[in-house]
Formats: sequence, structure tokens, C-alpha cells
Amino acid sequence: MSKATLGFSHYMLFDLSNPSYGMLCVFHQHVCLTFPADAAANKQELKQNKKPVCDFADTRSVVCELEGDIRIHGNSSSILSASSSPASWQMKPHPRKDGPNALSHVTQISVTSFTADGDAPPRCAVSSSTPAIVFSTGGYMGNPFHDFIDVLILLFITSFQFDGEVRFLVGDIAPWWIQKYEPILARLSRHDIVDLNRDDVVRCFPRVIVGLRFHKEMSIDPSRTQTGLSMLDFGRFVRRSFGLRRESATKLGADRDKKPRLLIIARRATRVLENVAEVARAARGLGFEVVVAEAEAEAGRKTNLTAFARLVNSCDGMMGVHGAGLANFVFLPMNTTLSQVVPLGQLDEIARVDFGAPAEDMEMKYLQYGISDEESTRCSKIPRPSQNKVGLLADLCTY
Repeated sequence: MSKATLGFSHYMLFDLSNPSYGMLCVFHQHVCLTFPADAAANKQELKQNKKPVCDFADTRSVVCELEGDIRIHGNSSSILSASSSPASWQMKPHPRKDGPNALSHVTQISVTSFTADGDAPPRCAVSSSTPAIVFSTGGYMGNPFHDFIDVLILLFITSFQFDGEVRFLVGDIAPWWIQKYEPILARLSRHDIVDLNRDDVVRCFPRVIVGLRFHKEMSIDPSRTQTGLSMLDFGRFVRRSFGLRRESATKLGADRDKKPRLLIIARRATRVLENVAEVARAARGLGFEVVVAEAEAEAGRKTNLTAFARLVNSCDGMMGVHGAGLANFVFLPMNTTLSQVVPLGQLDEIARVDFGAPAEDMEMKYLQYGISDEESTRCSKIPRPSQNKVGLLADLCTY
């Protein structure tokens, strides 16, 4: 293994805490491999530049934290970090590190250390006293489920500690996406977003986080945050970002003329609730005021998300077939109910993980209904296998 350039597969740590020498520690299969740095390294540099820490062990995301003299040239996708020990690695700042389809739309970043006695690094054109977070909006962006699970919730986890004093350097940027989620992004950072791929100046920062922290599907693990952040906090944050007034659902009995409001999310292409009118009539018969709305995911990029968020927030419950549109439950008030209809295909556990557990983390009630073979139009379109193949072939309409 070369001391100058190392390939990291798990957890990498530059330990420069010792005042007389540096130590490079690479955790590989729980074993720490150490490489002593030059004892004559510049002591002033050791004091100013703390150890970069990269976590490659997480199953979903890779996150590196750099402190000291950090220089970023976005157009060349390169980050330079002052250190006493030369090293370099590459990463894609996206939380689907094992997803080739998503990563094919994400630009690779090169992180390289520079030393006091090495080649002079490029000069800073723009110096900032605030930290920076580097991430990508490539991958599956545009699908609201992935917007939240791959970027927005993770960005909340990673940046909330800075209370707005942080700059976002975004790769693979889509202007329409930034505009769509501007209420959230502007509340997380008081500074203009930098289009990383088109930025042709060298920007210098005292601290940089490359990548976003992932906890679990569509949710937050409070035990993994410094201040115990939770999905309840994220829900409040989202409601305030979009100026949504309702914090809690309507209390039954408080106003006899006030009916609880149910939002039925409609889909047009796949997993369509074909008897939506019948379902709406049944709900009205039970005392609900019913609103049927096209899912934001189905309506396209030009959807006014603020208006849709207000519609969702005006309701006391949401129901729909498993799909990205249900991600809009984050706009619901607390103490509401999310009802998910699960189609055929053995999706019960996936459906619960994607939306059920996150809704419960936001202190909502969660109901899940799995449809039967007879309730699915798929069975009428796919022939059943002959009886003599039972045991060898599963009924196609259940997949």
C-alpha cells in the first residue's frame, strides 16, 4: 500500500493530534493500519489543520469532514486539504453509494491533501469564514420520495448544527429543483447556493463536509445526532419553511360543524385507484370532508409545491396507493393519519419501511391495507398458470 495514495474501502482517519508527529490510520475490517508521518513536518500546519475524517463504512452514504485550509475548485471537481501526510481518494457525494443507476448521474469528486513541502496549492479567489457542505442533486431527483430521502432530510441532519451559517456547494444542479425546494434550502442556509460543476474559481473554507448523512429510510435517528434531532423536528421545520399554519389535526367534537378533512392522493399512470370516486363517497358517508388531488409526483416539475403543501397541511389525514406521492405526508400536521394501500407484489414490508415507520416517527397514526388478488385489475390482465404447475410456478398476479 502506497503512503502517498491510498484506496479506502471502509473508514479513514488522519490523526494529527500528536504535536510531534502525524499518524494516518485506516480502518479496514476493524483493523487500524498506521503510517507515521514525517516528524519534521511543519508544527504550525499540524495545529491549524485538524484530522480529516471519512466514514466509508455506512451502508448507504460516504461522508468526509475536513478542517483547516480547504480549497475547492468546482469546475474540476477537486477538493484540496492541507495535511502533513499526502493522500488522495475519490467519492460521489450521494447517499446511494451502491446504486449504479443513481450514481451514473452524479459527478465524482477528487479529494487530495497537499503538504507544506509539496507543490503550492492554487490560490484562493474567494475566502469564506463559514463552513461548506458539498453534495449532489443527481440520482433520482424530481421524484418527491427521493427528493426527501436522498437529499432534503439528509441535508437537514447534516446542516442543522450550523443554524444557517453554512454554504451549499451543489453538484449536478437542476435550477428547477433548487427553485422548487427554495423554502427549505433558504432556511437551512443564509448564503447563495454555488453551482459546483460551473464554478471556475478556487473557494477556500475552514471546514467542509463532503456528502450527506443518512440514518434510515425517510426518517432520522435521534441517537445519531448531536442535539437529538428527530422527524418531529423535521416536520416542524418543513411546516415553518413553507409557512404552513396548522401544527395539529382537528380535534373531533371541538366544533360539531367542523368535519375532519381527508386527502386522497390520485395517480394517473401506474397503481391507479380506479374506484376513487366510490372510495370518496364512502369516506363522506363516514363524516369526512374529502379532497381528491393529483399527487405532486404525477403533476410534473412545474407544480407549485407551496400551494400543494398548503393543501396537504389543511387535511387531517392522507390516503393513497404506495408511491412517491405519499412522501408529501411531511406537510401534514401532527396527530393526523396516513393510510397506505399496498398493491400486489409482496410490498408490505417495503411499504411500511418507506412510509409507515417514518409517519409514526412524526407521531402520526398509520394504517396499511394490502389489497387481495380479487381487488387488483392485474389479475384480470395476467392469466393464471395451469393447475398442474402449482408448486412450480407462483400465481403471476401476485407478483
